Amino acid sequence: MKIVTVEELHAATERYVGEAAEAPVLITKGGQPVAILRKAQACDRVGKPLPNREVWIARMLRTNLDSTLVVSDDRDRA
Repeated sequence: MKIVTVEELHAATERYVGEAAEAPVLITKGGQPVAILRKAQACDRVGKPLPNREVWIARMLRTNLDSTLVVSDDRDRA
């Protein structure tokens, strides 16, 4: 795996994007890894459907607690 700094990536983005199509490129900042540049996969494609929000909301726990009271109480403690 090729390792480049953020500065090197900034100076030669097109080069490292091309290299990432062949093998992942590890990006470092201050000597610490911060990102990996890799070839896009089919699952990365833009426009894939979002999860069903209504189903997600229906699975949430229900309560009779008034959230405004909880927020007000939290603010009063600060």
